[in-house]
Amino acid sequence: MDYWVELRPYLVWAWPAAALVGFGVLIAGFIAAHLPIRYLWPFLPAVAFVGGITVYISWRQFQTLQAVLRQELAASG
Repeated sequence: MDYWVELRPYLVWAWPAAALVGFGVLIAGFIAAHLPIRYLWPFLPAVAFVGGITVYISWRQFQTLQAVLRQELAASG
């Protein structure tokens, strides 16, 4: 059986980029609703915490998959 696995480490960083864009949309919504920007402060630690954990877990999963694939390729040939 032939199979192809393609690892793209840059995809690990796609989520934080999307989160920043989403946070920009949130700020724009606050501005459009005429709410003070200072009401956004509770979101900042949440974005940093969840974003950091997500990037860490994604990177660890990538490293594990890469190690498993290297081991399997070394064993097969």
